[in-house]
Amino acid sequence: MRPAFTLIEVLAAVAIASIAGIAMLKMNSANLFFFSKLKNYAQIQGVLSIAGLHGDVKYSRTDKTLYALLDDYYTIDNDELRQYLKSKTYRYDEQVLKTISFDTDPLSDQMDDGDVKMSDVQKAASAPPIQFELVQITLRRESEHGSILQVRPIEQ
Repeated sequence: MRPAFTLIEVLAAVAIASIAGIAMLKMNSANLFFFSKLKNYAQIQGVLSIAGLHGDVKYSRTDKTLYALLDDYYTIDNDELRQYLKSKTYRYDEQVLKTISFDTDPLSDQMDDGDVKMSDVQKAASAPPIQFELVQITLRRESEHGSILQVRPIEQ
């Protein structure tokens, strides 16, 4: 009589192979999900960099295309690229989180050290304070969204 596998051994082998196959399919599915999330994240970060460089407070709370953000700064001759940029519309929001001011008053406290001359303090005191705004820029489009922080000087 020839040696052969019993029915129990064959069923056990098929069960083990099935469990391993299901685990591999689930792992592949999870990898595809995370890859699509990373792709969306990378795309929105690229768009946010455009908005951070070319955004303006006048756009706040409006729907803007990427073309509208870039049109004032660049001449885009490629029709295919222009159509792509016009097809991407995002909700553009700006919010000023904080105003930062650098005053020159602390220089007068250093007069006791003898390192600072009175004329330097008077020049610094006559200069206007340097001011910045910490601005949060948010872009939203269907399932895509992202925010960046930007420091902008306040013109005086």
